[in-house]
Amino acid sequence: MSQTTESGVLVKHTVPPSINVSIKSNNRLGDALYDRRRLQNLLQVQDAFKSFPKTLDMKHFHQKIDKQGPLALVVPGAERTMDVERERTNLSINRNGYINATNYLDQSTITRPRTHVLIVTNRRSGSSFLGQVFNQNPDVFFNFEPLKVLEYAYSYQELQKKSSVFLNNVFGCNFQKLSNLVEFYNKDGFHRSSSQVLSSPPFCNIKHVTKRTAKRCPFIDADLLSKECMSKYKHVAIKIIRLVDIQTLESLLSDLSINVKIIHLVRDPRAIYNSRSNAEKFEKTLTGDHVVTVQSLCRRIKQNYGTGKNQPPWLQDKYMLVRYEDLARNPMQITQDMYRFLEFGTVPPVVNSWIVNNTYSNESPLFNDRYSTKRNSSVVVEAWRRELPYRTVEQIQIACGDVLNDLGYQHVFSEAQLLNMTKSIVLPVP
Repeated sequence: MSQTTESGVLVKHTVPPSINVSIKSNNRLGDALYDRRRLQNLLQVQDAFKSFPKTLDMKHFHQKIDKQGPLALVVPGAERTMDVERERTNLSINRNGYINATNYLDQSTITRPRTHVLIVTNRRSGSSFLGQVFNQNPDVFFNFEPLKVLEYAYSYQELQKKSSVFLNNVFGCNFQKLSNLVEFYNKDGFHRSSSQVLSSPPFCNIKHVTKRTAKRCPFIDADLLSKECMSKYKHVAIKIIRLVDIQTLESLLSDLSINVKIIHLVRDPRAIYNSRSNAEKFEKTLTGDHVVTVQSLCRRIKQNYGTGKNQPPWLQDKYMLVRYEDLARNPMQITQDMYRFLEFGTVPPVVNSWIVNNTYSNESPLFNDRYSTKRNSSVVVEAWRRELPYRTVEQIQIACGDVLNDLGYQHVFSEAQLLNMTKSIVLPVP
């Protein structure tokens, strides 16, 4: 797709899915942004985050300039934008119609943008465990369920509408605009202690902060939190279970000022129901409101997986499906895969050590805590098969048949098959 010359790289016309490129008009970011589809046959930017090209193919781009008026090229990670109309006469054009931007785009001004991760999942899907592979990373500012604060002020429907802007501010470290969240962290020991950042200096000097001892930590100052978030951490990670539809995040994932990717964590709905029954102490039979809850759960999983699989332009290269079962059985490899997808670099030794200490334990969950992550995770994966009545399994399979098929969870057709633990019913994703 590209040719190398003495002056740099000649870049052809197709926008690669891994690079976000937009055009702005009248030098106002956010005004007349062109998405990936409208950029087809205009411009391709090579891996701008690693080696920015010194020569850009602009010959088709000029046709747009003539029709649309002054435009500028915007590349995430660049500290400058190129006003093509103003700079056209300052850039040399070779015989093939390519503009040489060598002198304008100084390689030293290109910086790698911060990449952030949003973990989207459902209750009892293993997200407390997955979140820790980011929370334990000293380069990551991990936020545990920040959307919960919106439940106090808005209906469930309104919460969905306001989530994108709210999350944008968290990823952008704009905590001055999130006074309600800062106040929530100050009052709620569980959510505060679930973040290494919020329970460590300079925000707290207590060792081994828990939901009980977090009350002894001083109040968090929003200005200091924003400063620390921006200057000390390379990435922001957020875990949420309250988002119904990832399509409501289109504006967030299309925002050029941040680079957010989604990890969609799923789990076998039969295992989720069993886990909720254990945690919330209700009968394992499936009746009444529990039927509606299971149906809603599977609709949400199916819809979000469908969106991720279809990859609309704003989601291209920004969605990764992770099954809890795969993470539990092979935590080191799946963590490496996630870090690679997110461009987080090598998994730090401290994270690998945490995984070893918390996935190969023969102990029961500590203190019977339903959010504990310390367990033999490979054993947990299909343990539900010994606990959930076959009749309940049948009902869930009827309500969630498509989801089971789409995600590689095998149906069982008898109690004997259900209890035959020598054969796994977790198959590869089709």
